[in-house]
Amino acid sequence: MKKTKKLMDIALGMKYPVLSQGQSLDVDTPDSMGFEINQALQNLKQAIGGDVDAFVQGRLKYLTKAALYKALSAEQIDATALAIYNMEAKGQGIIIADQTGIGKGRIASAIIRYAHKQGKKPVFITEKPNLFSDLYRDMADIGSANLKPFIVNGRDAKTIIKDKQGNELYTAPMKEQQDKIIASRKVPSEYDLVMLTYSQVSDAKPSPKQLFLASVAQNNIVILDEAHNASGLSNSGKVLMNVCASASGVTFLSATFAKRADNMPLYAMKTCIAEAQLDTESLVEAFTTGGVALQEVVASQLASQGQLIRRERLYEGIEVNYINLDKNAERDRMIADNFTSILRDIINYQKDFIMPEVAQMDKMVRSRQSSAMVENGNKNAGVDASPAFSKVFMLVNQMLFALKADDVANRAIARLREGKKPVIAFSSTMGSFLENMNDEDGFAIKEGSQIPAGFAPVLLKSLQSVLSYTIKDETGRHEKEMFDIDGMSDAAIDTYYDIMQKIQSVAGGLCISPIDYIKQKIESQGFRVAEVTGRKLEVNLDIPFRPTYLNGLGERESYINPSNYVGTISRRKAESVNDSFRKFNNNEVDVLMINQSGSTGASAHAIVTDKVPKEKVKQRVMIVLQAELDINTEVQKRGRINRTGQILKPIYDYLISSIPAEKRLMMMLQKKLKSLDANTTANQKNSEALMKSEDFLNKYGDEVVYEYMKENPELCLKLDDPLKLLSEGEDASRKINCSSKVSGRIAVLPVKEQEIFYKEILEKYHEFIKQLIEDDKFDLEVETMDLKARTLDKSIIQVGAGLKSPFSDNTFIERCEVNILRKPYSTAELEKEIRNSLEGKTPDQLNNEILEEVERIINNEIREKRKSIRDNFELRKNRITTEKAYNDLKDQESQEKYVARRLEELEESEEKSENDLVDRLGNDLRYITSLLKFFKVGMKLEYQDTNSQNTSTVVATCLGFRINRTKERPFAPSNIGLRIAVASSKRLITFPSISGMNSQKIFAIKGTSVPMPSGYSFVRDLLPAWEKSIQANSKDRGIKFLITGNIIQAYRGGLKSGKLVQFTTQTGKIRKGILLPEGEGFEKQKIKIGVPLQKCSKIVKSLAKDKSIDCNNSLSIFRETNEVFALYVSASRQNAGNIYLDADLLKLTQKGLFEKVSNNMKAKVSLNDIDEALQVLGEKLNIVAELKPEQFDIIRGEFNLENQFSDELQELPVFNSPTLVQEQPKNDDAKRVLTLKYKYRLRLQLQILERNKLLQNG
Repeated sequence: MKKTKKLMDIALGMKYPVLSQGQSLDVDTPDSMGFEINQALQNLKQAIGGDVDAFVQGRLKYLTKAALYKALSAEQIDATALAIYNMEAKGQGIIIADQTGIGKGRIASAIIRYAHKQGKKPVFITEKPNLFSDLYRDMADIGSANLKPFIVNGRDAKTIIKDKQGNELYTAPMKEQQDKIIASRKVPSEYDLVMLTYSQVSDAKPSPKQLFLASVAQNNIVILDEAHNASGLSNSGKVLMNVCASASGVTFLSATFAKRADNMPLYAMKTCIAEAQLDTESLVEAFTTGGVALQEVVASQLASQGQLIRRERLYEGIEVNYINLDKNAERDRMIADNFTSILRDIINYQKDFIMPEVAQMDKMVRSRQSSAMVENGNKNAGVDASPAFSKVFMLVNQMLFALKADDVANRAIARLREGKKPVIAFSSTMGSFLENMNDEDGFAIKEGSQIPAGFAPVLLKSLQSVLSYTIKDETGRHEKEMFDIDGMSDAAIDTYYDIMQKIQSVAGGLCISPIDYIKQKIESQGFRVAEVTGRKLEVNLDIPFRPTYLNGLGERESYINPSNYVGTISRRKAESVNDSFRKFNNNEVDVLMINQSGSTGASAHAIVTDKVPKEKVKQRVMIVLQAELDINTEVQKRGRINRTGQILKPIYDYLISSIPAEKRLMMMLQKKLKSLDANTTANQKNSEALMKSEDFLNKYGDEVVYEYMKENPELCLKLDDPLKLLSEGEDASRKINCSSKVSGRIAVLPVKEQEIFYKEILEKYHEFIKQLIEDDKFDLEVETMDLKARTLDKSIIQVGAGLKSPFSDNTFIERCEVNILRKPYSTAELEKEIRNSLEGKTPDQLNNEILEEVERIINNEIREKRKSIRDNFELRKNRITTEKAYNDLKDQESQEKYVARRLEELEESEEKSENDLVDRLGNDLRYITSLLKFFKVGMKLEYQDTNSQNTSTVVATCLGFRINRTKERPFAPSNIGLRIAVASSKRLITFPSISGMNSQKIFAIKGTSVPMPSGYSFVRDLLPAWEKSIQANSKDRGIKFLITGNIIQAYRGGLKSGKLVQFTTQTGKIRKGILLPEGEGFEKQKIKIGVPLQKCSKIVKSLAKDKSIDCNNSLSIFRETNEVFALYVSASRQNAGNIYLDADLLKLTQKGLFEKVSNNMKAKVSLNDIDEALQVLGEKLNIVAELKPEQFDIIRGEFNLENQFSDELQELPVFNSPTLVQEQPKNDDAKRVLTLKYKYRLRLQLQILERNKLLQNG
C-alpha cells in the first residue's frame, strides 16, 4: 500500500515539446494534454511551412532570428505563433493558460507588436491599472516601447506608466480631452494602442466607454489579460462578449481560464467551443454540471486545436515549509477564546436589548406611515439596525492576523540574517477601521492622534456600533441614530458596562495594527520595509522592540503585550505598486509586504537589475501570514517570486496558528497544493494529518454542511443563521457554496466547538463520499475504470456541426458489455455480517432496545429545551417596562396598553417556539420509530435502483442501524446510519445518515418491500433466496451505457445523471465518456436526436399541415398551410428573448415581429424565407431540432455518422529537446523526461488498482 501511495504522488507533468529553436525555459506541460499540445504544434509547423521562428520573425518584423530570440523565449515564440495562426487562418484566438510567472505578459506584448505591424491599434484589457507599467516593461524588452497607449482609465497615480527605473513614460489624457476621444469612438492617429481595466466597462447601462470599446474593437485585435475576471454573464461580461465577437482575433491570458462556468461563453466567442452549438445558458449549465472533470476534457480538446496552451513550472527543488505555531497554542487559544467570547457577548447584547427596541420602533413607524408608503410606493420605510454579525468576520480575521504578528516578524528577521529577501503576504490590512475610529476623547482620529496599541479599541468600537440604528422615511431618506445607553433599561446598562469591563480586562495580547507591528519590529533591527497595500493611515507604535535572538527559525524568545503601549497616527506616503517592487528588486528595501493588490502581475523574483549585479542578487522567501483559500489566487501569489528569468529559486514559509478554524482550512489548501509541491523539499511532518484532512469546500461538502446545519438549529443561532434556515426555511438554492459560508463563521465559536464542528463535518463528508463512490456518482475528477468495454450497439443522439474540431463532432450513446467491478456478498459472508450485527439478540430485541433509548433521550431533550424557552421568555416579559418604547410613553393608560400588547406578542411567540420545538423533535422521533419498526437485521428486502429505468427488483437485506453515541445528539437523524446489503453488483448501500436525500431512498426500499413476518428466520427465509439471486446476478460481465464522442454537446439537453470517466476497452485502449447510472439506457423508438436546425430544411418542408417539429429553447415550428410556417416560442424574455427579439430573424417574418399568444410568442414565415430563417436560428442562435427517429431517417444519409475525432487517450514519444542552452544532467534528464505512455498509464493503472481494492472491500 505504501509503495502504491508513493507512486501515486508522482508529479504528473511532462517536458514541454518545444518547437522553436530559441532559448527554452525548460518548463513542463500537464500530461493530460501533452499529446494534444504536441499534435497542435506539429499541425502548426506543417501549416506555416516548417519554420516557426521564421514565421514569428516575419510577422513581428524582426530583422534577424537573433533579435527574435533576444525578445522571446522558445515557449513564448510557440504561443505567439499559435495565436497569430488562429487569428489569420481562423479569425479566432487562443487561451494562453500558462502558470503565473512563465511569461504571459511577454506574449501579450508580442501580440500587440504584431497588431501594430499589421496596421491595427490593438486593445489591451486587464484587471488592475498597475499592470499597464508591467506590460510596457515587457514591450520595452521586445523593442516596442515606442508604441503610445491611449489610456481609458482616469488620470491618476495608478495609471501612470513607468519604466524599470521609475521614470514616467505615458499618462492618460486630461479628462476633457479623454472624454472627447471616447465620445468620438475612434483612436486618434497619435496613439498606437488602447489600454483599460475591466472596471471601465462595468456600468449597468450603456456608457460612452462601452460604446467606445465596441467601436474600436471591430476588426481589431483584443488581448484580455486575467481573462477569468472578465465578469462572466454580468453586464461587463456581455459587453466583452460582443467585443470579442466583432474582433478579428482575441488572445485570452489566464492561468485559471475555467475558474468560472459563467465565463465560458466569452471564450466560445473566439474559440472552437462555439462549434458545439450550445447557447449561452446551456454552455454555462454544461460546465456547472460537468465541473472540473469536464474542464479537463475541454482543455485537452482546445489544446489539440492549438487554441489553448499551458506550460507550468513545477516546484522542483523549491523549499516549501508549513510551520504550525503549536508552541504558542495555549496562549493563542486562550486569547482567541477571550476574544470570541466578547464578540458573542456583543452579538447577544444586540439580540437581547437592541433588536427588540428596533422591532417596536419599526412597528410604530410603519403604522404611522402606512398610508404614506402606499401613496409613495415605498414599502421599506421603517427602522432597522445592521446585524453585529456582519462585522464579526473581519474582526476574527484580524485577530488571527494579530496572533501571528510577532512570529511573522521573527521569521522575517531570521531570514534576513540568512541573507535572504522576505516577501510577507497577507489578505486584510485593517485600514478602513483605522480611518473610522475615534481617539480617547471621542473625536475622529487624524494625523498625530494617539490611540492605545492594544486591541481593546477595536472591540469597544464594535460594542458601541450596536447602539446605532437607521430610520428610513416614506421618501426613502435614511437617517442614522444612536440609542443613548443611559436612557435604556437597568439590565441593558449593566450588561453594556459589564462587556466594557470584560474588554478592558481580557483584550490584551493583540496589536491594533499587526501590519505596523511586523513592519516596525523588522525596522527596529535595521532593515528596510516597503508596503504594497491601499491603506491611507499607519500607527507608529511606542513599543520598545528589543534585539531578537532566536533558538530556531521564527521561534519566539520573548513576548511584549501591546496593550501596555500607545500608537500615534500618521498618514502613509503614497507609493505606487511598481515603485515598491522596483526598490525591492534593486535592493533599496529589504522586505516587501503585500496583500491581494500586490499579487497580480507584479514581479519580485531574484533577478539581475541595472543596480544589482548577479553576485548581489538574494534569494526570495515568501512568508505567508494569511493564505488564500482559493488555490488559484494562492498560486498567483506564489508566482510573484517564482518567475521566468530568476537566478535563484524561492522559498515559501506558511505560518499556521493552532486555532482550528485556520488550521483546518489551511490543511485543505495544503492538500490542494500537494500536486504542485510533490517535488519540493517540503516539511513533511504534517503529511499524515494532511492526508486525513478532506477538502470539503465543494458541492458535496455543501450537501453535508446544509444537512448538518438543518439538524443543529442551536449552531445556526450561534452563527446568526448563515443559511437562513431558521428565518426563511429550507431552500435548495442556498446550498451553493454553503460549506465556505459556514466555515467562514466557525472562527467565532470557542476553540473546542470549532474542533467538534470540523471533526463531525469531516466524518460525515467522508461517509458521504464513500456512499457516492458506491453509487458510481462521485464526479469531482475524471475517474479511470477498468471496464474492458466492448461496444454492442451505437446510436447517434446529437448531430454535430461537422466542422474541423472535436466540438463539432457527433455525440453517441453506446451499449457496452463491461466488467462488473463489484461482486455481492457470498451467502457465507452475508450470514457472518448478519450475526455480527445481531450481537446474539433477536432482530426485535435489538430494535426495541434502541427505540426505548431514542424515546427517553428525545423526550428529555424536549423537556429541557421547553424549560429553556420558558425561562427566556419570562426574562423578556419582566423587561417590558424597561424598553425604550415603553418609557417614551407619557401617560399610564398608554403604558398599560403597551404592556398588554407586548405580553400578548411574547406569549404568542413563546407558544410558537414551543410548538416548533415539539414539532421538530416529535417529527424526528416519529420518523426514527417508523424506520426501527420496519428495518430489522436479516429481514428480506426488495431493492430497486431509483437511478435506473429498470423496474425489476433484487433481493436485499438490512444489516442494521449505526448510531454515533459520541455526538451531542446521537439520535438526531443525521447521526443515525443504515446499511443495506444487495444481491447484485451494488454489494452494499451505506446510508451515513437517514436524513436529507437519503430519506427518499430509504422510503423507496421500504415501499418495494414487505414487513418482516412473525416467526421469520433469516437462515430459512433469506439465505436460500440470496444464494439463488447472487447466482443470477454474479456475472463477470454486464451491460452499461456510455455517452461518447462530442461530450460537451451531450449536456445540451440538461444531462443530470452520469459521470465523466476514462475507461479501458477490450482492445487495450483508454477512452473518455459519460457513464450512465446502472440500468439507465435508452429505447431506440423513444430517443430524440438533436440536429442543428439549419440542417433540417428537408424535414421542415416535408411537414404535413398542422404537424410540427420541436427544438430546444421552447421553439416549435408548425406548418399552417403549404406556404406558411408558424414559429412558436415561450414569451419569457429570459428563456427565449434572444429568439423573438433577433433583428435578423424578424426581417424574415411576415409582419416583422412576434405576437403574444397566451404564454407564447408567435410569428409567421413564408415558404420562400424558411431556409434563411432556419439558417439564422441554427447558425446564429444555436437552435437544435429534437427529431424522432423516423424524422431523422429523412436526412440520415446527409451525415457522416461516425466519430470524426478519436476519443482515445493518445501516447506521446519521449521529448528530449536539443534546443536547450544548458543540458540537464543525465540522471535528472532520465528522471524528468518520462514518456506519457509510461507515466500517465502508470497513474491510470494505479487508480484502477486502488478503485478495485476499494470496491472489493465494500
